[in-house]
Amino acid sequence: MILLNPYEYVHTYPEERSRQIMQQTIEFFENKGKVKLKEDDRQRIWYADLVAFIKNEKTLYAMLTPVKYDEADCRWNT
Repeated sequence: MILLNPYEYVHTYPEERSRQIMQQTIEFFENKGKVKLKEDDRQRIWYADLVAFIKNEKTLYAMLTPVKYDEADCRWNT
């Protein structure tokens, strides 16, 4: 899984929006840092940050909405 090794991230997506979402997600976790992620996980406080990030970036909207139901920027991308 590329999110677990961001240094080997390779663009393999057919459109720009999916690539942006993956890059932003990698940056989110890299910016938090491993020590902070582990600390937050133990204290069970990191999840709210991730949910807020997904909401702000409209990740689920873009990746899980079939094109026929919305904009061309969306795709069912599981």
